[in-house]
Amino acid sequence: MIGVAILGCGVVGSGTVKMLMENRERINRAAGVEVVLKAILDKRPVEAPRGVLVTNNFDDILNDPEIGIIAEAMGGVGDAYDYTKRALEAGKSIITSNKELVSAHGDELEEIGSRMGVRYLYEGAAGGAIPIIRPINLCLGGNHFQQITGIVNGSTNYLLTRMEEQGISFPTALDEAKRLGYVEADPSADVEGHDARRKIAILAHEAFASRFDDHSKVPCEGISRVTQEDIRAAELFEGRIKLIARACMQGETWTGSVRPCFVPRGHSLYNIRDVFNAVQIHTDFAGETTIAGRGAGSMPTASAIVGDIIDAAKNPAAYPKGDFVPKFKEEKLVSRFVVRVDGSIPPELTGCELRRMSGVLAIRTSMMAEDELRWMLSDTRHGLLFPVL
Repeated sequence: MIGVAILGCGVVGSGTVKMLMENRERINRAAGVEVVLKAILDKRPVEAPRGVLVTNNFDDILNDPEIGIIAEAMGGVGDAYDYTKRALEAGKSIITSNKELVSAHGDELEEIGSRMGVRYLYEGAAGGAIPIIRPINLCLGGNHFQQITGIVNGSTNYLLTRMEEQGISFPTALDEAKRLGYVEADPSADVEGHDARRKIAILAHEAFASRFDDHSKVPCEGISRVTQEDIRAAELFEGRIKLIARACMQGETWTGSVRPCFVPRGHSLYNIRDVFNAVQIHTDFAGETTIAGRGAGSMPTASAIVGDIIDAAKNPAAYPKGDFVPKFKEEKLVSRFVVRVDGSIPPELTGCELRRMSGVLAIRTSMMAEDELRWMLSDTRHGLLFPVL
């Protein structure tokens, strides 16, 4: 028997409790050992299954020798960081979906777990319900990873889908998403791309062995400036605007970005709609692999957390990491671009593919450096520059 404790019984924590109780037999069979929910920590009074301790004192969990796995579902980097560090140092495995904590302190916490011989697992922090970290480490583990490209924020994908399908503005779509609970009262982490930047840094760590805290170096542009005219410009070229997180291995360095991009019809990410996420992985032997599914929510995230609990129950000892750690290097982007132009076209771009409809003029360029294109457009009113996937 291995005991489990859950820190925080909000949206994600309550979903994890529900899954541990309702799918108990299936979980035990997958883990090969009886997995028992022993305790829940929460500052508020919460209902718990019979026999499960509810406490607001972390020491009650830390000092229980039967609890070997702790699922952190508190969020933030305050108490969550303190409790996680203390638990790892006490020889207890930690499961989390807290991408803010992983990206900020994951390097330190993973090192502690490795030193203490326990697991620090965070499948739910990268893609919600999408199984992505284990496929990278296990199913595709013998490959060299070349590039990871994905839609990793369901909230922004929902907003862009509503703008396209309903013809509404970004502020209108955002107000709707707030009412439905798809974004927080302060949506900046989602709409400005910070959430996606944390996730792509986590995926780069798994694929390239880079540092978690490289996330702060990744150039990041959100979707708050995307307009209906931009959406229509993309439609002129049979494409869609998506917030794309990208990481690429280049020699002994890695590079990445988060920004709105033009996704053409036929691309594997073109039909990823609403709150769904998808990650496309390029490797040397397996080629292109795309994994898609729900990216957020109580039940999908609980599924990822319970998957990690099963993994930690089956394999309680941490495995050593390699010594090579590639550094982040910001790239000078060279791509084709789609851009909406207001008024006259710069003479340097008259040879590009042009399309016009309902007052919107859009250009699709040939391969060029982004800096060069910005210089060409410097005296022209234009929309955002969308690299073509």
